[in-house]
Amino acid sequence: MDTEMAIADRNHWKAEAIKAMAWLGEMKILESQGIYIKLPCKVGDTIYDIYEFVENRCSPDITEYKAKTIKIGKDYRGIWFCIDSTYFRPDDIGKTVFLDREAAEKALKGGAAE
Repeated sequence: MDTEMAIADRNHWKAEAIKAMAWLGEMKILESQGIYIKLPCKVGDTIYDIYEFVENRCSPDITEYKAKTIKIGKDYRGIWFCIDSTYFRPDDIGKTVFLDREAAEKALKGGAAE
């Protein structure tokens, strides 16, 4: 009986591995067609946004918030993300939108973000 269970278990995990490989192959195809988009972060991550006009101030400031929702869309300019109520484009990541405070502070001081 133990041998039968071991074989059944092995066959189950073999089938799961085949499904996972097929799914990865599908994702690769979708990515090459521009259909699959990797999100810049996940819900719960902290985002740092350099925003110039916060509360009528004209000097840049870092706004920090936790991502509660993430939306993606596409318009005539290309793909956009909306994290909570902040809209940005993929090219903004590392320029005005950051996933760690140190990079945001470095960019705010005029240094190149990594």
